[in-house]
Amino acid sequence: MSRATRLRRLCEIRCVEEQIQASLLESAKVELLQIDFALEQAHTRKRTGQVLAKDGIRTGRAGDRVAGFEEVACATRISQFLMTFRVRAEEHVGKLREEYLRKRAERCQMENLLQKEAERELHAVQRRSQSALDEWYRSLRYRGSLHATEDERSAEIKST
Repeated sequence: MSRATRLRRLCEIRCVEEQIQASLLESAKVELLQIDFALEQAHTRKRTGQVLAKDGIRTGRAGDRVAGFEEVACATRISQFLMTFRVRAEEHVGKLREEYLRKRAERCQMENLLQKEAERELHAVQRRSQSALDEWYRSLRYRGSLHATEDERSAEIKST
């Protein structure tokens, strides 16, 4: 197996690894977006609870006021819980991004090596081709000198 073939296979492996890292990064980004959406819902729930508590205070209904305070407290706990997940998810996305960039750099380096190897093989083929052409030309000149000496000999033989 030639060196270029091995490099080409390794380059294909690097491409697959890069694609895997890209898909992992995308799924982590989607997870982060889902956490952000859940945080928005928790903030909306908190605002709804605040409105309900204010209405309960304004109207004098104790049930609405207590329900509003409970909604605010529940939404706050959910937000705090989701924020810890969000921090972890951001760290995870950062690590995956670094890994993806590392795999991408490896693939680019491998492609450069493959290109250099292809150029080296092309130069070797051209050198062998030129060498074969030079040998062919030398053999023509040698044959020509052999034919010339045979012609001279035959001319000498005829003249004697």
